[in-house]
Amino acid sequence: MPVNFLNLPGLRVLDFKELDREYHVKAEPAAHSKICLHCGQSHSTIGHGKLPLFVRDLPTLGKRLMIHVDAQRLRCKRCNKTFTAIIPEIDENRLMTLRLVVWIGRQALDYTFADVAEQVGVDEKTVRNIFGEYAAGLQAKFKRETPVVLGMDEIHLGRYRGVITNIGDHTVVDMLPDRYKVSIVAFLRTLEHPERITHAAVDMYRPYREAIQEVLPHVIIVPDRYHVVRMGNESLERVRRKMKDSLPPKVNLGLKHDRKLLLMRKTTLSDQQHLLVTGWLNSFPLLKAAYDLKERYFDIWNFETKEEALATIDKELPAYYAKNYPKVAQEKAAAITQAVERVKEIYERNYFPAMKVKWNTYPNYIGHFYTNGCFRCHDNKHKSADGKIISKDCKVCHDILDQTQENIPAGSRVTDFVHPVDIGDEIYKTNCSDCHSAGGHDVPGEGKQETKKQ
Repeated sequence: MPVNFLNLPGLRVLDFKELDREYHVKAEPAAHSKICLHCGQSHSTIGHGKLPLFVRDLPTLGKRLMIHVDAQRLRCKRCNKTFTAIIPEIDENRLMTLRLVVWIGRQALDYTFADVAEQVGVDEKTVRNIFGEYAAGLQAKFKRETPVVLGMDEIHLGRYRGVITNIGDHTVVDMLPDRYKVSIVAFLRTLEHPERITHAAVDMYRPYREAIQEVLPHVIIVPDRYHVVRMGNESLERVRRKMKDSLPPKVNLGLKHDRKLLLMRKTTLSDQQHLLVTGWLNSFPLLKAAYDLKERYFDIWNFETKEEALATIDKELPAYYAKNYPKVAQEKAAAITQAVERVKEIYERNYFPAMKVKWNTYPNYIGHFYTNGCFRCHDNKHKSADGKIISKDCKVCHDILDQTQENIPAGSRVTDFVHPVDIGDEIYKTNCSDCHSAGGHDVPGEGKQETKKQ
């Protein structure tokens, strides 16, 4: 008798045959239930022939596996109805083993339905149906943990979809079908123990803020630092762009070439870069005014004491509106006061002058956007003894499914990462953190000291 390599206690192997792409196994049930499926009476059934079944099992050694088994047909003496005896390891509705059903569900998480169907030898629709049941089972078991610090952002997958994160654990909590306020409100109402949430970090998208204020009024909303800083830099960029029509072509081209220096913090500029920036600012008073406002705006992160910082925020923010937008300052006085309090709260959570510590003093090397993180090894320089290099190519770790932004033609699909601004071959030479980390042109910070620590 062949070895029972199926490892299915309910089946005994009788014969075995190997073909080019398949294994065929003849087996018989080790035991079967005699309980009538119609009336539930046991020990009152008699044999009523055999039913040949052709059952699929887990692929083995790169080949499909088919089991040929004759299931016992029975007739109930009490109700006189016939039925097929149950074989515990087999799903008779799909003619496959129960373990294969579970395996297909798991495989469909990582592979396309078509790929899984080809491996097993079933229809793609069967895989889709099994995966639907498997996913529903996972959903029923899933227990969402309410985070202390909630994050809200979005991703574009055909459309913008809201992404909810647990900032404390660096994990994704859920992905919503869209980012409409009604969807966000509905999600927030499903969270257990919402009182655990103390803060929410969001970008500048208004429905996020409104949804949190409606469902979680006790939560402190913190604008995403990246977006706040980007607004400051974009304001300076708008001033520069408006000037281009009044400038000679060569001067405009030179100013455009040096725009990154204008976006860097003054304290991070080298002597040569400082001379270039000073030359441009002395030549164009409007640009200098915008640049000085940008620097003052970012100076809220550079005070020596907390008291000095809070006093300056109290004074400078209302003064800015009073000077530049007197009508807004008068009509929106309450909103400006609220904004002042929020900015002070943000400062107190991120900067600790007495300890000379701030948000970027001790870098987090998970990822590579704000620190060199992954690029400490993925730098095209680390080489093994046999000459293999740890590549810096994005595709080593990321699959680019799609991107939607201004510099990608509408309807186009890209599979290579496209930087939002054309920076030429710098995308292959420069790390993300060179621009986006503290001290880079996109995020404020004293820069040089923190950069050395990284």
